[in-house]
Amino acid sequence: MKALALALIFVAGTVATSYAQSSVRYYNKSGSYAGRSVSSGNTTRYYNKSGSYTGRATTSGNTTRYYNRSGSYVGRSSR
Repeated sequence: MKALALALIFVAGTVATSYAQSSVRYYNKSGSYAGRSVSSGNTTRYYNKSGSYTGRATTSGNTTRYYNRSGSYVGRSSR
């Protein structure tokens, strides 16, 4: 019975996590898969077509700050 309860808690946690994140797939002009982004809260993480992490962006108010894969700040944009 304990194993069943733990399994249900794990599944519920997994489902809740998947709903908390938003994922977008990107394609190049010829229609080939180019990568994806995963957003959670005010942070968006970017991955290339092989699934390697390439960087992130954080948004606060009207400003989005961009960071490369090693975490160094590379620029910003404003709305």
